[in-house]
Amino acid sequence: MPALYFLSLKPSPIPRESYLRLMPLHIWLGRLLVIISTAHGVLYLVYFFKMGKQQNILHFANFAGVVITAGFVLTLLVSFYFIRHRNHELFYKTHLAFSWLCLPLLAYHARPRVWAVTILLLVCIGGQLFQRHGFGQESRLQIQKISRHTIVVSLPRKLFPKYFEPGSHIRLSPTRESAPVWFLSASHPYTIASLSADEDTVQLVVKPSRRFKLEEDREYIVHGPYPSLSYDFFVNMYKADKPLRRTVIIAGGVGISFAAPIAKTLIKMNERVKIIWAVRSKADLGLIKILGLEDADVFVSSNANDQSQDPFLQPVELQDTLPSSGFDAADPQYVGEPISDELGNEATEFGLKEGIKVTYGRLNIETELKEFKALADVDSGGMWVISCGSRRLVSECSKWGRRLGATVHEEVYDI
Repeated sequence: MPALYFLSLKPSPIPRESYLRLMPLHIWLGRLLVIISTAHGVLYLVYFFKMGKQQNILHFANFAGVVITAGFVLTLLVSFYFIRHRNHELFYKTHLAFSWLCLPLLAYHARPRVWAVTILLLVCIGGQLFQRHGFGQESRLQIQKISRHTIVVSLPRKLFPKYFEPGSHIRLSPTRESAPVWFLSASHPYTIASLSADEDTVQLVVKPSRRFKLEEDREYIVHGPYPSLSYDFFVNMYKADKPLRRTVIIAGGVGISFAAPIAKTLIKMNERVKIIWAVRSKADLGLIKILGLEDADVFVSSNANDQSQDPFLQPVELQDTLPSSGFDAADPQYVGEPISDELGNEATEFGLKEGIKVTYGRLNIETELKEFKALADVDSGGMWVISCGSRRLVSECSKWGRRLGATVHEEVYDI
């Protein structure tokens, strides 16, 4: 239990470590705990019935164990992917409420008593609650609509420290006034598309969601920023034993919010970087000027037939929810030939630089990575593939990157 709670702390108490990298350990440790506690409860129920001691189940200390087991199972059920993504608030509130409730019950159920550990864990939860709602800063948002499924959110630069890592993220949560049970309300992560050197505002690129609406006339609590990358990411990128290195960053939709600051940082380090960006509509090209990108290959899928089936872009209506059916990246149902490679009036309409190439068609990751490796004239050890966006896009990028011998980094836009 202490390890489970420790791994959920934000920010991570472990020096030079992001809480995001500890979250998988927290998840799997929680699943193991559910299995063990359920087996423990079932075995004792069998024992009581076999010995004719059913009345022992109703003893308060034993019944507390039944409640704990039921709570663990309920928490596991609401954490399943299809439930968590359709009702994240239900998952979060159940998860958080039971994490508090189970502690005194577990302390009373355990023999011998473990009150010292229980108090320590309660202090840990209290400190986390105070950190979240005591140190978060309230702010109103400036929202600029780019397309039906993309907005740019601007926050005052003064809310942030002088320096934060490229690709960092913040978490937004409702204020006490807007949420009756604010202490149980989930916070939602958003990647910072700006660099710390930007002076005026800090920008986020967001896909509007019905689960957590962002509105200009409301205040939100801003938490962070938190680093998304490991602390040694740029150190590894700049190792002197690999002087010839080429990096391709593939982003899907709002994943450009991670790709842009990483690319600009690597370019400042004299790295050779190529951005490939898959978007749903032509209107999204307006982000290129806002983010200050001068060189990128953009694939616009809205002119391709049946664009709603594009496997690399998330559905419009429900953020971070992906189709469950499998797909083949080479299947023409999903990957079409480009309708046009020519940059028409987009340069004038959106103020694009000469280095921006727009293709109306679906992104074929296999083809793009193979072409990149051939044109980059670099051995496998010097090739990096960084992907950011939906789980499906990231998985496909990593698959082909590894097959080509590249070093891969994944940034999944998922909750």
